[in-house]
Amino acid sequence: MSGARQTTVAVREIVGLLLVCGLAGAVVWLHYDNAKLQSETTEWRRRNAPVARLAEDNERARELLAQTTNVAKTAVRDRQREVERLRAEVGELERRARAVAAQKAAEVAARLANRDPEQALAALENFRNVGRGSPATAVQTLVWAAMQADEATLLASIALGDDAREKAQQLLARLPEAARTKYPTPENLAALMVTREILRADAAQIVATTPVDVRRATVSVRLAGADGTETVATEFAADGWKVTVPKKLLVMLEKRLNPPAPVAGAKK
Repeated sequence: MSGARQTTVAVREIVGLLLVCGLAGAVVWLHYDNAKLQSETTEWRRRNAPVARLAEDNERARELLAQTTNVAKTAVRDRQREVERLRAEVGELERRARAVAAQKAAEVAARLANRDPEQALAALENFRNVGRGSPATAVQTLVWAAMQADEATLLASIALGDDAREKAQQLLARLPEAARTKYPTPENLAALMVTREILRADAAQIVATTPVDVRRATVSVRLAGADGTETVATEFAADGWKVTVPKKLLVMLEKRLNPPAPVAGAKK
């Protein structure tokens, strides 16, 4: 029995030794295989490094393209909104321009149709010779005379105060003989400036008459295209009401006849 046990122990020891040796060999082979695998992996990575970099570059390019596309889309949307806004503004301006043009056309038509300047704006050519029985009619008749170049009615419709007459006489004294023949009286010079002032506008309205005293009154006149009204002085004479020509009109004529001398050294 002891011999059999010894044989069994020996067999077990041999088997154990063989197992240890096998395991050791397997471990050594595994280490070798692992080292080989790592080497192959390193070599694969080295060989495929350009491909990996290319893939990374492609990914970055895709991201950049996506960002650029988003920026471009945003820019296009913003541009489209701006174009739409500008189109809306242009459309609104065109609408307003058409409305203003239509309004002006309607106003012009109304002025041309109106024959009574005491009611609303009327074209100057629609003013009539209505006599000089009142301050308002004297103004309308004066405008009619200026538009028709009716010198007799024009001269009969104006009056000069003492200061205006004196200024007119001074101007007459300095005029050449030919001019004095054309404008022989202070009223002729005054009529020249009155006509010039009347022709500044193409339509007017006689708004109101305000008495000053029993022989004088002011007439408020609104000119087309002007803000507010202008005041026209009138006075009563033996042959009816007349428009009083202010001295300032003769002063304006004097400046036109005698322009100021140019300042020395001034640029032309």
